[in-house]
Amino acid sequence: MKYSIAIAFALLGPTFAAAQGPDLRQLDELVQQSLKAWDVPGAALVVVHNDQVLWLKGYGRRAIDKPDPVTSDTIFPLASCSKTFTSAAIALLVSQGKLSWDDPVRKQLPEFRLHDKHASELVSIRDLLSHRTGVGGHDFLWYRAPWSQDESIRRLAHLPLNGPFRGSFFYQSIMYMALGRIVDGFHDEKWPGFIRDQLLKPLGMSHTFLTYAEGQKQKDVAAGHRLQSNGKVEICPWYQQDEPNAAGSICLSAADLGKWLKFQLSGRGTSKRIVPLDILNETHQPHVVIPHVGFSKLLNPDTVQLSYGQGWVVQDYRGIHLVQHGGLIDGFRVHLTLLPAHNAAIGILSNLHDRRMPLALSNTLIDFLLRLAPRDWDAYYGELVRQDDKAKEEFEKKREQQRNPKVAASLALDRYAGEYEHAAYGICKIKLKEGKLQWEWSSFRHALEHYRGDTFQVRDMYLSDPLIEFTVRDHKVEKLKMLEMEFVRK
Repeated sequence: MKYSIAIAFALLGPTFAAAQGPDLRQLDELVQQSLKAWDVPGAALVVVHNDQVLWLKGYGRRAIDKPDPVTSDTIFPLASCSKTFTSAAIALLVSQGKLSWDDPVRKQLPEFRLHDKHASELVSIRDLLSHRTGVGGHDFLWYRAPWSQDESIRRLAHLPLNGPFRGSFFYQSIMYMALGRIVDGFHDEKWPGFIRDQLLKPLGMSHTFLTYAEGQKQKDVAAGHRLQSNGKVEICPWYQQDEPNAAGSICLSAADLGKWLKFQLSGRGTSKRIVPLDILNETHQPHVVIPHVGFSKLLNPDTVQLSYGQGWVVQDYRGIHLVQHGGLIDGFRVHLTLLPAHNAAIGILSNLHDRRMPLALSNTLIDFLLRLAPRDWDAYYGELVRQDDKAKEEFEKKREQQRNPKVAASLALDRYAGEYEHAAYGICKIKLKEGKLQWEWSSFRHALEHYRGDTFQVRDMYLSDPLIEFTVRDHKVEKLKMLEMEFVRK
């Protein structure tokens, strides 16, 4: 589905793109160019302006091995962009007088704890929303973890702060799980019921689902894909997440995404205002600085200042105010962009893992729609990805050069077997099976390859093939280190 060119020109108007607007027929060409440049099997695009859908269309295929096309109703996982729903839920509760942005988290969740005593007492709902608690990412405390979200939240108490409380930015998904638990208290069916009844139904979002399991049951659903080391794009399974997750379990169609973007610009549903705009806009305001250095600066070359709001990244882009967020999960990448000064927004859903196509296309469309000097963003981000891939290859090459199995382990293999514990990361087990060490932690199970001396290696693409380093003293193994965490032998 796409809207007629005549209607599109009428909607575009002088405030969005000077008196003579761009020819929207070029949108198709721009999207097709981007998909081709990145080898993306399929994508869906929605552009909204002044509470109207300017453009809505699917491109390419739902799965690379089948002819079924992506449509405006094809279901994609929203990944971390699900956080925008949780922040909106909190905004709605604030507007109803049931919460305050600055309520202590423990007012709603008495059991919530951080490692730092003062941070634990002071941490507010606003702090969780803006990723400014000082707790590092620790994604493997939720990603592919066999324990519950409640257990992930409990483990926060054992994680020393990585930076100053309220003075540093660390993207932290478990904090949004905690926000989901806060929302749980305001609906009999918890976070899912609140999102469904208070947001989805008033917005007419009938093609939005609150778990990946539910989304995958739909007939018109995209398959995830990965670019393999041989350069081929292949299908990969959806991330298995059956439990509703306020940090990232929503999936939807581009048609429904358009409704969500319109709401973000107006606060309105199909018949009435859902959240007062001044309260909703609080989620779009800067709350903590994101250091604009290193790779962040390369990703945003036309940005002067980068901040995080409450569920959204807030920045300038070529002198324009942007509010945006990306999402990444197995097989998919998405990107949402709001242009508040132009009352417009762009949503891009794609079914290829960890490529920068959605960001490149978003920038391209902003340039096109606002009649800015064009730049080949596919080429720019493509080169960044190539440089990043080359750096990873060089790192792996150097690490391989340092491999020396001839440097024997200090002890017989059975002496390494046992249980090792980290207060937050839990129990890691080392077993001896058929003459080889086996490593077990979280949902991961792998044989250990001898690397050098008392260091071994795990082969797992999700973990980036980490090294496991044992510390041996007085002919005894004291601890092991993996993923930058130390596990003490029990």
